[in-house]
Amino acid sequence: MRARRSLSLFMALGLLASQPAAFAQFRDGGPQLLVTDRDGVMVASPEFVCGSEVRVVEWSRSGQHVLAARHYVRLDSTVFQKPPLAEASLVLWSSATRRAKELWKRPLMGAQPPQIAWITGTEVALVVMEQMPLAPPAVKPAPLGPPTAEMAPAATPEPEHWVYRVDARTATLRALGKVASDTQVITSPTQPVAVLMSGAEKSLRVVGADGAVRLIPFPEDHAGGTPDWSQDGGSLIYDVLERGPEGAKPVIRYRSIDVRSGRVTPLMAPPKTYRPAERIPALRLTRSQARLSQEKTAQSVRPLWLESTTASEEPRVLISADAKWGRLSPREDAVLYVADGAAWVVPLVTLPKAVLLEARENARRAVTISNAKQLGTGLMMYAQDYDETLPGADQDIRSVLMPYVQSEQLFEGFVYTHGGGALAEIEAPAETVLGHIPGPGGRAVLYADGHVKWQRDEGPPPGAAGNRQ
Repeated sequence: MRARRSLSLFMALGLLASQPAAFAQFRDGGPQLLVTDRDGVMVASPEFVCGSEVRVVEWSRSGQHVLAARHYVRLDSTVFQKPPLAEASLVLWSSATRRAKELWKRPLMGAQPPQIAWITGTEVALVVMEQMPLAPPAVKPAPLGPPTAEMAPAATPEPEHWVYRVDARTATLRALGKVASDTQVITSPTQPVAVLMSGAEKSLRVVGADGAVRLIPFPEDHAGGTPDWSQDGGSLIYDVLERGPEGAKPVIRYRSIDVRSGRVTPLMAPPKTYRPAERIPALRLTRSQARLSQEKTAQSVRPLWLESTTASEEPRVLISADAKWGRLSPREDAVLYVADGAAWVVPLVTLPKAVLLEARENARRAVTISNAKQLGTGLMMYAQDYDETLPGADQDIRSVLMPYVQSEQLFEGFVYTHGGGALAEIEAPAETVLGHIPGPGGRAVLYADGHVKWQRDEGPPPGAAGNRQ
């Protein structure tokens, strides 16, 4: 983690140093930077994971991978298929390569959403997918001649449910077998093991990270519902409803079933189940609601924001203008979100607050100096067109220079302090101030020979009070 943080710091500072113009929006505390009480968080551009209609997408527990299940309706679906034939696929995205790979694709029919569950301490996920049978029955060809009963469309096959093992490190997928439609995937919060639970099949299948499956007896006295995990994550805790004599109130008892041995143990007191350790994250995601209008058309959007959980001068940054869903990575170094049916990842680079703020100030100064140099070039071009004469103090400097610089942003804060006149009358161009642009902690001072010097805020601005833009 320390090496990764150092690499991110190096890359971010290099970006700030080499591309200061990209950070011009920081002048007003723009949306590229969020500040917590200790760190600064730079938000990079979104990276595409997969498109089509994303149904389920999940971070791995380490935050190194994203697994997405999507589906899309095939354009060659026939009118006899209700619902239309669709295809489902699984897509794996890696934070190391910044690339996505399609691992699996099958015909899909039905509306049951997939399940994706990452096994604790591994880069292995179990996925339950609804799909068409792997070998659907052949359709008898229609005979020639008048319509007959044999020309009726073939009966639609029932969808099947399969569980797959995905190894994210090797980007491989393996089918573990067919399961019932009500199968739930329950992963241990502390152990590298998962349980496939089905009430219809009365079965519990324990699945290891290597894909090995072991069947253990289903507890006949299970009262229903999803069991809890024990504190150590090695046993499932379930309820038993014991009925006493007629008219007596039923009593809730508890049982523990060890997922490795299958042994069931009665519990004499309400058990202590697993509860994750409480911690206060530095960042959080929030969604707001807004309504956009253009003439007679209006539409509601749900902006997704990344926020600092502590008070700061720049506590919020916009991740997406209209997102359906969003989640921070477990390492809090990226945001995963879904917008317009597609999944995206936004990388976050965390830097020490003092270092980032200093780098940001340097970038702002570089932009201010660059703007002053461009205005100086515009003044020289104006002078060439007007008999080597600079504009006077009574002229609108923005209007006279716009034909030469063609950028309104360059004039923000610019103060033209020169009184005008012929260039030849300036005795010391390298010491004669034409104007300045205020910036963080000082100002960019423009001289008559075209050079620009940064002056810190230690005294009054150079030159007389002039034409401020």
